[in-house]
Amino acid sequence: FVRNISNFLKRGGLLMLATPNLSGLGARFEKQGWMGFKHDHINLYTYDDLRDVLAKHGFIEVQLGSTLFKGLKICKWRIFSLFLNDIPLFFRPIWPWSKGEAIVGVWRKC
Repeated sequence: FVRNISNFLKRGGLLMLATPNLSGLGARFEKQGWMGFKHDHINLYTYDDLRDVLAKHGFIEVQLGSTLFKGLKICKWRIFSLFLNDIPLFFRPIWPWSKGEAIVGVWRKC
């Protein structure tokens, strides 16, 4: 996937990507019940692994972060979801930390 995107994008092109975060709190606490373990995801990455794979294929990081806590069971209760996930994401969709539910980032092709 990354190789194909790298071949497709011209130099200076932007890649915007969101993927489940294997190093996030949801994956750590929910284990096999985590929502990121779905059959539609061929590869799962940790925050650092995704950085390394993209750098290897000629991408430099423009912005990288993660979403918040949507996958934790406590966040499935509406009141907790509002304060721990929904309201903060309204103000800032990408948080500069590595433990959220999904990795979200923008990279530039060198």
